[in-house]
Amino acid sequence: MGKWKEVKIRDFLKDRSGKFKPDAPDVSNLNRIEKIDFTGNIHFSNKNSKTDMIVIKKGDLVISGINVAKGAIAVYDGEEDVTATIHYSSYVFDMQEINVEFLKHFLKSPRFRQLLKEQVKGGIKTEIKPKHLLSLEISLPSFAEQERISEQINRQIAKIDILKHEIDHQLSLLKQLRQSVLQEAVEGKLTADWRKDHPEIISGENSAEGLLEKIKNEKEKLASEGKISRQKPFPPVTDDEMPFDLPDEWSWVRLGEVANDIEYGSSAKADLNDQNIPILRMNNIVEGKVFLRNLKYVPNSIKGLPRLFLKKGDILFNRTNSWELVGKSGVFDGSDNSYTFASYLIRLALNSYLDSY
Repeated sequence: MGKWKEVKIRDFLKDRSGKFKPDAPDVSNLNRIEKIDFTGNIHFSNKNSKTDMIVIKKGDLVISGINVAKGAIAVYDGEEDVTATIHYSSYVFDMQEINVEFLKHFLKSPRFRQLLKEQVKGGIKTEIKPKHLLSLEISLPSFAEQERISEQINRQIAKIDILKHEIDHQLSLLKQLRQSVLQEAVEGKLTADWRKDHPEIISGENSAEGLLEKIKNEKEKLASEGKISRQKPFPPVTDDEMPFDLPDEWSWVRLGEVANDIEYGSSAKADLNDQNIPILRMNNIVEGKVFLRNLKYVPNSIKGLPRLFLKKGDILFNRTNSWELVGKSGVFDGSDNSYTFASYLIRLALNSYLDSY
């Protein structure tokens, strides 16, 4: 390994200076770079901009001043000049001094972040402009060693990409398996042998009809005591509403028949004052669980308390979101009467004869 030398980035990069008004003849008819993604691909746009512009020529190194450390770096290889807003910068580089692939890897490295933190006021949070980048002092190996390092990094990245693809594939298979198991569970297929071996446990008062009668009696008792609202009778589930056949020992029911309470949460404005009551939101439901983190809070004087306090075992689910997220749910496992929930969530309090988990 050769000796590395300390150099300023300006020793091998030269800023292609010049700013133009967006309607200036030099840039008005040029394609505009809209963004450089984190894999280094350049995306163009024909939309107009009100921001001052720069010109980029073939072979220039183009850097996003906002996202350079995330990988928004590219070499423009088009034949025609293009333009970009001044949130980007463009450089001519000395091909005898710097291997551009090595430089790209360096600009995405923790070492580059550290240098920014040490040498630039505001560090990585600063929009990186030529005056910041060109003044940085770095350790640079010989050109031959830059090539070897870059080749090794690219080989390792290729291996990582293959592993990532395989992991994604396996996760997809696991998701399909999980959905298949859940589907068989709700159809009664998973417990078919168990039911066959234990007929006495699922008959009489322990049958679906017997359980529903117990739930009905308990809800009537709670309503008489004023602890829950008395519900109107639910219509029976019709054949058209049944998506699949159930075992003979099971019964279709309305959710409201087995729930003591179904209610929207509070629309009160939340803040970060942790002296108040934590309010659970959509982002607290992840992968079927309710996480008590990244909390916001509401005063204990808001409308709806104490009725909207959660109790252990309550089920929360999203009533609104994108198609793939609406309806996602989780079981609240915190302390009784310590948390409440936001209005885009619905709380489902099941009857004591049922297990939320």
